[in-house]
Order: sequence, then structure tokens, then C-alpha cells
Amino acid sequence: MVTESKHVSMSCETTFDRDLQRKGYVAKTIGIKLRYDDFKIATRDQTADGYMADAASLRKHAGQCLKRVPLDRKLRQLGVRASNLAKAEEFALF
Repeated sequence: MVTESKHVSMSCETTFDRDLQRKGYVAKTIGIKLRYDDFKIATRDQTADGYMADAASLRKHAGQCLKRVPLDRKLRQLGVRASNLAKAEEFALF
């Protein structure tokens, strides 16, 4: 049996050896990626008004992204990403 599928998205993910916060980065956009049991993927992003680096802000924005996706199916994978990065000394944190 041969199964064909159409690509609907592509991505590349990196796990860093060290915590980026310790490297002096801040993020303005937080995103989530869910892979369901049928391998379909949902992503959501949220861009804040200012840059953030504290865990509470990252969790808050990731949680707000989660509220915008269906959670009625089994999940195989959940990912959280920080993007729109900048060096901390260049921007004021909120």
C-alpha cells in the first residue's frame, strides 16, 4: 500500500545547548506547535507589545496561544518557541 500526502507545512526546530536567557536574549513573539494523533499540525503565535525574558510572561503568552487551538483530540507533540529575538541590552523589558 502506498500512501501519498500533500505537504502543508515545513519547519526546522533547534534545541540549544544553553538557555538563551542566560545568553542575554529577549523575545517579542511566543508561538506554539501542536501535532495531533492524526499527525495534523496546528500553530499559533502571539506577539507582545514589548520584549520579554521571564518565565511567567513566556508561559502567559504560550497559554493564550493554546486557548486558540482545538484541544479535543489527543496530542503527540507540543512545542513552544520564542522568536523575534534581540539582545537584552538593546531593548527595555516590560
